[in-house]
Amino acid sequence: STCQNPWRSHLNAMPSVLPSRILEQWVSCAAEKREVRKDQGQHGYLALLRKAQDEVPHETREKIKQDLPRTFSALPGELQPKAGRDTAEAALERLLLAAEWRTCTAQTFGGLGASYTQGMSFLAAMCLAGLGFDETAEESGFWLFMLLVEDVLGLHFFAEWPPLLGFHAMVADLGEHVHSTCP
Repeated sequence: STCQNPWRSHLNAMPSVLPSRILEQWVSCAAEKREVRKDQGQHGYLALLRKAQDEVPHETREKIKQDLPRTFSALPGELQPKAGRDTAEAALERLLLAAEWRTCTAQTFGGLGASYTQGMSFLAAMCLAGLGFDETAEESGFWLFMLLVEDVLGLHFFAEWPPLLGFHAMVADLGEHVHSTCP
């Protein structure tokens, strides 16, 4: 990719759980995804967040708020926020609200929507943890999370119907491989 990486400064915040070259590639891909979406006239992070604050249903907001504390308690110690958990939880909540709006409206332009589920908060927290949990990392973490959800796992992984189609297919496939490898 020839994309200039505007988020390179975040790489120093990453704990040593991932080789820096891998994280750098992911962050570069997320930056490229953001630029492609901007070039296509699609919503940027702040615009998505404004729409999400007005349009994400109350029930979904409550599910997200309920998951925030247990998400952080599940993160390994080296990935815990250094500057305070309240700030990190607020960033994660905003990221998840914007992602919810984006993935739910995906059914209007891509034919398949994905709805918030509990595992999303952990994946999003890992994306934020990799970039340092500060305010400048929030947009980067969002695009990294969108790269993971839309391009790596695919929206079918968190599909609304049938529920979690991609996840269940992966579990079934892995179950067969585990049993054949370790009888």
